[in-house]
Amino acid sequence: MGEKLYEQFVDLLREKYPALALDKVITDIEAAVEQFGIKVKYSDMSHIKSDEEVSGYAHVVNGLPEIVVNGLQSDRRQRFTIAHELGHILLHWRWLPGKRLPNELVEISYRKEVYLTEDEKQRERQADNFAAEFLAPLKNVLDFLPTIENKDKEVEISEISEKFKISNPAAYYRWKKVKEAVNE
Repeated sequence: MGEKLYEQFVDLLREKYPALALDKVITDIEAAVEQFGIKVKYSDMSHIKSDEEVSGYAHVVNGLPEIVVNGLQSDRRQRFTIAHELGHILLHWRWLPGKRLPNELVEISYRKEVYLTEDEKQRERQADNFAAEFLAPLKNVLDFLPTIENKDKEVEISEISEKFKISNPAAYYRWKKVKEAVNE
């Protein structure tokens, strides 16, 4: 799925489901996702037996998807995890409000890439790309950059981080994507 397809997918999603509008996601992603129909919970992840740090997971409870987020991580990391897990639910489970899912579905997101198969790696990249576009759409970042007075790279990245409530590494990724798009 190319960058443009993620943009189109997120645009269509927001058009059909106004609960997921960018301003609502920036203000309170948890409320937006719950209004969409997915319960969001927080945990210290102590119930998961793993040597790796778990950022969160999506699973199904009584036929409906639920996102569980590592409550010990930063707010901005939690926002990315919610968006990432939403990506799995929409892209890989093909869930939309009103649909029931089998209870055995689960996706776990680790902080380190411990995924074994190419299919698992691809699914994680897809969920990451969805989350990036969902939290800070390229066209919105592109429109925002000219409003920043100080054109220093670090300042621009910091301003993107603040505007879209994403981490500095995520803001750098979006900044870099915008610069690549402009230079094409």
